[in-house]
Amino acid sequence: MEETAFPDDPMRIQQVWSETNQALCAHRPQEAALLRRRLPRRSVHQWWQPFWSGTVASPTARVELCRAVRSREAVAA
Repeated sequence: MEETAFPDDPMRIQQVWSETNQALCAHRPQEAALLRRRLPRRSVHQWWQPFWSGTVASPTARVELCRAVRSREAVAA
């Protein structure tokens, strides 16, 4: 597995966001309303993560975090 420059906490938050989004995209999810409420909360949690308070906070870094989580999920699958 490829090493990333991201700490575990932002990676976990992004992974949970991704799992929530995938569950919402499922055909007629049973808890659609709950899932729709969770996504913005998880986004806010990720946005205000202390990791992003430094110079690393750029749109490119956030995209790289998403890519790192997707590649980690692909390896795990």
